[in-house]
Amino acid sequence: MSRFEENLDCAPFSAVICRVAYRLVVYDYKYNPDRYRVPSDGVCDLAIRLERGGFPALAMWCSAFAYKMTVEHLTVREARDEVIHRATEAERRRRSGNPWARVPKSCPRVTNRGAAFSPTKSLAASGSGDPQ
Repeated sequence: MSRFEENLDCAPFSAVICRVAYRLVVYDYKYNPDRYRVPSDGVCDLAIRLERGGFPALAMWCSAFAYKMTVEHLTVREARDEVIHRATEAERRRRSGNPWARVPKSCPRVTNRGAAFSPTKSLAASGSGDPQ
């Protein structure tokens, strides 16, 4: 088993609570493997039990794991890693003073009159925008 070496003092709270929820899923699977015949159902069941037990924040993260497992076909570990990456990137951008930098550069600039685009790069101008 690898040891966790990251300093959690500077980690965003959503990343920390996500790690705790992941460890709860692993713990619950270890002691109740029959509930995880369909993994997303087992995680969803854990979320329901956590909600009823008075842990709504952990239940929300387990529900998010179950959603990502069902819709995006990720494993629990992949879902955890994606959430942690997004949370740390968002925190880094907030601390650097530009939280709006989440939008990729390839997206068109949005103004109050709609999305701005270059007519020289539009599909209609190149002739490839015709329906097939």
